[in-house]
Amino acid sequence: MKNKNIVYIIIGLVCILIFLALIFLIKIFFSTISATSIQFQNNVNTFNNRNSEILNNTNINNDPGYDPLKIYKIDYSIKPKVMFNSGNSEIINFETNVNTKYEITYGRTSQNEKNIKDDILQTSHEVVLNNLEPNSRYYYNIKIYSDNGGYNEEFSSSFTTQSSIIYNYAFAVMGDSRPVTGFIMPKEFNEIIKNVAKANVNFAIITGDMIQLSDIEKITVDRVNEAWKNFTDAVSPVSSKIPVYLTVGNHDEPANTIALQRFRDIWTFPHNGGGKTGWYDELTYWFSYANSLFIVVNSEEPGFNGSMSPEQYLWLQKILSYDNYDHKFVFTHNPIAGSTRGVNSRSNELHSLFMEKNVSAIFTGHDHVYCKYKKNGLYYIITGGAGSPLYNDLCAGTEISQFHYVTVEVEGQTITIRAFSKDNSLLDSFSINDNKD
Repeated sequence: MKNKNIVYIIIGLVCILIFLALIFLIKIFFSTISATSIQFQNNVNTFNNRNSEILNNTNINNDPGYDPLKIYKIDYSIKPKVMFNSGNSEIINFETNVNTKYEITYGRTSQNEKNIKDDILQTSHEVVLNNLEPNSRYYYNIKIYSDNGGYNEEFSSSFTTQSSIIYNYAFAVMGDSRPVTGFIMPKEFNEIIKNVAKANVNFAIITGDMIQLSDIEKITVDRVNEAWKNFTDAVSPVSSKIPVYLTVGNHDEPANTIALQRFRDIWTFPHNGGGKTGWYDELTYWFSYANSLFIVVNSEEPGFNGSMSPEQYLWLQKILSYDNYDHKFVFTHNPIAGSTRGVNSRSNELHSLFMEKNVSAIFTGHDHVYCKYKKNGLYYIITGGAGSPLYNDLCAGTEISQFHYVTVEVEGQTITIRAFSKDNSLLDSFSINDNKD
């Protein structure tokens, strides 16, 4: 009897413990439901608040490129590029996919002791950094942000300011990077850009046909934007550090109003071109670097394809008459001499002008080869192998049908021109003694 009472007591204690455990579990269950409900309500409130912010933000609603799915992800539609302005200033420009503000910190060291910012919301930004030291390296960092929760997208690089008193420098030349069709840049161009980024050059010049706009019946803003975004993304390892100058080619379609406007929006070149008022702005221009004069000529004039208008010829003649330079270089897209498939119809006249004005060398593109042609001691270089499909048997001189780029080193009166393959192997090398005495 005594043993039975003990058993009953134990069973009773176990039942009490089970009951208490059940009560504890029920409390935990309802607490979890309550917390989840509160979190859900908070999420709903946050979503509604953000929705209200977006709907009430007139800046974003007025942006034609506005996409609510991207509102918290700011990105560059055109990555930052640098351009010479003077020995004491530099230009940085870029575009963003939504309206943004920016802050740029910069300095002679990576500590970036100076800063400049703009609180005006917009997608296109052009910034001039002033009071810089000539021929000096500067580091810079860019932060972009919106008023609507967008986070910073940081971009860092460096540049070297120009100088008019140095006599030893180098630049790169390449041309015809456009794809066969579409807007995806050829892989060969990406490889060439990597090599140019590692080369010790002060700036680069591309001799036209950067993008492909000739493969579609109707040129649209979206197509032009896609093409230039892909190109500027690809060239960014170079253009974020040194200026990249362009000549227009036939596949860039400069005669099209949409294509021409976006070209001018995206790129910043000197406003000193000649020819018909307005149309030639940033399509023909000149600049100086150190002891040298650089002239960009437009071979894509409407009504003068394969030739040159009287207006542009007179402008070129005027600029070439500037005599206070040791070297003069001319750049255009269509060959002026050296090509067997066709040259400028004013080739002989232009050649006489170049000889008279002591031009050092002429660089063109259009033919997808490397071509070295010498006429009366003057070199014409066709460099059209930056990624477009290669051609053969088009050169009246020395031809190399490989993807390539060219470097030009100036040391006092001596100019050394080298051609490199996309794998950075030396293809050709020669020198010019530019002593005018």
